[in-house]
Amino acid sequence: MTSKQFNTLEDLYQYYNQHLFEGKLDECLINLSRHGGSYGFFVPKQWVVAQDEDRQYQPPVIAKTSSRAKNNRRVIHEISINPDSLYRSDKSWHSTLVHEMVHLWQHDFGKISRQYYHNRQWADKMESLGLMPSNTGEEGGLRTGQLMSHYILRGGAFEKVFNNISEEDLKRLTLPYRLNREMAMYIDEDEEEETLLAWLKRTSPQPIYKGKQVSVSSFLGIGKAASQSRAGVKAKYVCACDNRVWGKPDLEIRCMVCGEMFFEC
Repeated sequence: MTSKQFNTLEDLYQYYNQHLFEGKLDECLINLSRHGGSYGFFVPKQWVVAQDEDRQYQPPVIAKTSSRAKNNRRVIHEISINPDSLYRSDKSWHSTLVHEMVHLWQHDFGKISRQYYHNRQWADKMESLGLMPSNTGEEGGLRTGQLMSHYILRGGAFEKVFNNISEEDLKRLTLPYRLNREMAMYIDEDEEEETLLAWLKRTSPQPIYKGKQVSVSSFLGIGKAASQSRAGVKAKYVCACDNRVWGKPDLEIRCMVCGEMFFEC
């Protein structure tokens, strides 16, 4: 990814930060990554600001302290957008970026529930920004739950902000490189079901399976079947930094590297 592509993603983050979050969100590393099998995902505290001891570099002082690591270095969150999702309209994939920004907002200013659960606070914030939470990605879906998507509300805040991008900003906020759809990489149909479910649990998914976008709800049955098949045997656990351990089902384990809880997959 060239610097221009990367800078455009950063500019988009700042644009929506200013117009939808009153500029309150801290800086964030915006990345392109296929990991996760979804349109996008948020990983908290993934990066630490490097300190140049020779120059006695100090991170900039910020008002809140929630982004400080134990060693007093600033930690930076990460939002990754799946490049395979960029075949969609700008409006659609921009909404994915804002969806993940709501996760960042809740992490720093709200109260999160158990890991990867989308609670009412998150759903209310999404709706206030013109993105309706839905576990199916369509009208009538559940607003909260473990696996969530969304759809854009007509006349909502997000749609208005997107439509108000000025001609001056349009060139700056348009990615110079877009996906070559003939070479797009999707989740392979031969991937094991448990691996697919693990990907879904790690993200706020809108999955692409066998080359097509599918309903998240269709994967819930996979999870149930996988859980039953593992009854009485050791379960595999994965954390946000992709460390893996095995143990009996229903363990609660925290990773000493990233500080996040492991989830059973």
